[in-house]
Amino acid sequence: MRDRGPSQLAEEIKSIRKLTNKPYGINTPLAMPQVGEFVDVGIQGGVNVVTTSAGNPALYTKKLQMNGIKVIHVVPSVRLAKKAEDAGVDIIVAEGNEAGGHNGFDDVTTMCLSPQVVDAVRTPVVAAGGICDARGFVAALALGAQGVQIGSIQSFSRLEKG
Repeated sequence: MRDRGPSQLAEEIKSIRKLTNKPYGINTPLAMPQVGEFVDVGIQGGVNVVTTSAGNPALYTKKLQMNGIKVIHVVPSVRLAKKAEDAGVDIIVAEGNEAGGHNGFDDVTTMCLSPQVVDAVRTPVVAAGGICDARGFVAALALGAQGVQIGSIQSFSRLEKG
């Protein structure tokens, strides 16, 4: 079985550094038992961005930012968006229930959640969940998001058939 812990992350970061001198980042749920070690590996590896979710971003935001790292936090609700803003994150991802993985308990769609979050915070907001083409991108921008997160190439299967 392959190590999925901090040492594997360090190896992956080394591989990325050999392939590019462009900015790159890591993603770690804050509820993971080894999150502190993942954060330290990211800092030591020179990542530019850390995306967090599933927990309190206040735990690591200041530490990451003090090391020159931008912090993006994923939220499923307005309440958690406000907490992320209070923690000082650089970008908030408003992720509706169409997104993959665990999306919280509020069961709100991206196109409903995004404008609610935009209206509730001053931090830049990125919309995520169910956005799979230019129409979804334009809709997210019209709802006030400053960008979109698209998490799966499978979302583009309709385009591949064209």
